[in-house]
Amino acid sequence: MDTARNLTLLHDYQTYLCVEKGLRPLTCEAYDGDLKTFAEFIEGRHGVLLTAAQQDVAAFLEHLRVHSIDQRSAARKLSCLRGFYKWLLLDRRIHHDPTVNIESPKAWKVLPKSLAEPEVAEMLERAGMAASHPQAQATALRDHAILELLYAGGLRGRIDGRHGGASGRASRSEGGEHACGSWRQKTPAPFQHRRYSL
Repeated sequence: MDTARNLTLLHDYQTYLCVEKGLRPLTCEAYDGDLKTFAEFIEGRHGVLLTAAQQDVAAFLEHLRVHSIDQRSAARKLSCLRGFYKWLLLDRRIHHDPTVNIESPKAWKVLPKSLAEPEVAEMLERAGMAASHPQAQATALRDHAILELLYAGGLRGRIDGRHGGASGRASRSEGGEHACGSWRQKTPAPFQHRRYSL
């Protein structure tokens, strides 16, 4: 009986997502899979989706953690539950959202693939200010030197078949140094002509 009630409710929600929200079929299937996982968990606790409480949602997240479900997937499932119970609330099928005050699992932050030029300039400037402080520690000097080296060396060297080695090289000019990378393009390198004493 509980299973039939849950399936009917999930079918109604799928219709809402596909017809009214206009979501893609694969997205609707993913939501349906996450909600069915929660429905099975609720049925194991002798409950139904309409009567789920905050304790049930918290227990579900703990169940995912115990079964080694990564935090990103758990956060996605919780987000799916939030949307589902928001729909039920707006449709006046429930009077309380069980996902309220449930903290989303902390997922590892993904590093950006690349930084914008202003962000790189700001990073180098901050490191330079820390390194130039009269009471700068050795780690600040080291970090500044490493950042400059990594940024300036972030080039793709071209392999010269005639000599069997990389043709990338650096040349010094009045404005600093230039590194020759692929296609013989010269890229300004932010090296400063100074020595760090540790």
